[in-house]
Amino acid sequence: MDRFKTWRSKGLTLLEMLLVSLIVALLVSIIYLVLSSVLESMRQARCMNHLYQIGVAIKMFQEDHGRLPGWLFDLYPHYINSLDTFICPSDPKPWPVNPAKGEFVSYIYHNWGDTPPPKEAEIKDWIPWSKALQMRGDQFPIAVCPHHPNCFIVLRLNGSIEKVTKKLQLGFSSWKL
Repeated sequence: MDRFKTWRSKGLTLLEMLLVSLIVALLVSIIYLVLSSVLESMRQARCMNHLYQIGVAIKMFQEDHGRLPGWLFDLYPHYINSLDTFICPSDPKPWPVNPAKGEFVSYIYHNWGDTPPPKEAEIKDWIPWSKALQMRGDQFPIAVCPHHPNCFIVLRLNGSIEKVTKKLQLGFSSWKL
């Protein structure tokens, strides 16, 4: 018995240290995977909330003016109070619209109206807004968030929000979502 106590008092062996560090690394990786998926779910929920607020603001704008807003910042500050609403929490670098005024946007908004988009936009299959509405009605996707892994969050003209997990086809004439 004395011999066993003396051997144990010297400390841990290399094999025991490797085993302990392997178990700790395994637990840390499992916790990281779980937390990263939970954080992404929270960012998607916030993004859906932002798009919902934008959808409500678009409806209010449409009731007041009889048309859809030309761009998202037509909704600020009368219909949307915070510029943060236009930024997806999963977007690391939102597009600068007017950085001097703090206007950045993460969402793709589809309302060119019946006027063709500028040539710089390089939209090959453009069709007039009125024809697109006739084709898809109120199911037409008016805003899309492309910043989430494996899904897109879509705001439809009728105000519904949904996650679409298939590939997005960025043809403005169809937006097959």
